[in-house]
Amino acid sequence: MRQKNQTKIEDISNKLMAKKISLPKDKVIKENKAKKKIITKKNILKKTTVKTIKPLKVIKAISKKIAKKAIPKKPIKKLVIRKEIKEKKIGQILHFYDKLSVIVIKPKSDLGVGDTVRIKGGKDTNFKQKITSIEIDGKKIKLAKKNQVIGFKIKEKARPGYWVYKIEA
Repeated sequence: MRQKNQTKIEDISNKLMAKKISLPKDKVIKENKAKKKIITKKNILKKTTVKTIKPLKVIKAISKKIAKKAIPKKPIKKLVIRKEIKEKKIGQILHFYDKLSVIVIKPKSDLGVGDTVRIKGGKDTNFKQKITSIEIDGKKIKLAKKNQVIGFKIKEKARPGYWVYKIEA
C-alpha cells in the first residue's frame, strides 16, 4: 500500500515538473476543478487533506471585504448653527375661556402683538404661538404694559396656573 502511495506521489511530482511548477519537496498539489488542495506526503498516506486554496478571484473578493471592514469610515460631522432661544417668564394664566379659547394673564413685562409666547403646564401642554391680538376689557390694543390684565386667543387648551413665557430671539 505504501508503495502504491509512493508511486502516486512520484507521478504527481513528475506532472508538476512537466508543468514547471516549483514547490517544496514535501508538498504536492492535487488539482481539482473548483479548488486546489495542498496535500503533504504524510497526509496522502492517511488520505486526508490539510488546506484548501481558493481560486485567485475569490481571494481578491475576500481581501476587498476585509479591507472594507478593517478601515472604518469616519462620519461626516455637519455644522449646525442654532440660535440660542431665551424664554422670559411673563406670568401665570388667571382664567381660560374654553368656548372662545382665550386666556387671561397679568404680565410681568411688556407684551405686544406679533410676540411669540410659549405656554407650559400639566403633562401634555407645551406649545408656542404668535400673538395675533390683545384685548383689555373688550378693546383691542397693540402693546400691553406691565401688570395690566389682558386676554388673547390661543390655539390649544390651557388651564389656570399654567405658565406663559415670552420667547426672545
